[in-house]
Amino acid sequence: MSKNTIELPNLKEIEKDLFKQLQTYFRVILSHTLEELDVWLMENRDFKRFEYRERQSCTLETLFGPLTFKRRKYKDRQTGRRVALLDQVLKFKGSNSLSPLITDMAVDWAVRGRSYRDARDRITELLDHQAISHESIRQKVLGVKKIDHSTREGHPKKVKALFLEVDGI
Repeated sequence: MSKNTIELPNLKEIEKDLFKQLQTYFRVILSHTLEELDVWLMENRDFKRFEYRERQSCTLETLFGPLTFKRRKYKDRQTGRRVALLDQVLKFKGSNSLSPLITDMAVDWAVRGRSYRDARDRITELLDHQAISHESIRQKVLGVKKIDHSTREGHPKKVKALFLEVDGI
């Protein structure tokens, strides 16, 4: 019986391999979707305002892994600036190396978790490579807009004592 036995992967290995294959598949789909949307924007833009200039590569880190696609850049005749309509429609800065979803996950995990390093490690484990440093996560957390609770109806809640945990204990 032992002569006929072959080494088969266990469920964990199968699941991990399948996840990587799905990431690759979805990365291709996302790339095509973004490029098709860019073509639609080119054909339906305000031709008087936006003058087509060039196609430029953009690489960003997504849940599916690093994604490189080309998007069109235009000259905005009103402001004189170069713009990428795809970036404006999708509400992301093309210069960012992280997708907005991963950025939000990193900030959320850093705020709710133990540390910036822990958030970095969790994202690294999810993506199977380091996509962001703990310092970059810290900078993103500092850049999050704060909610002004003083503008709420009524007065801010008054408390007798406020406890603040500062050392992780």
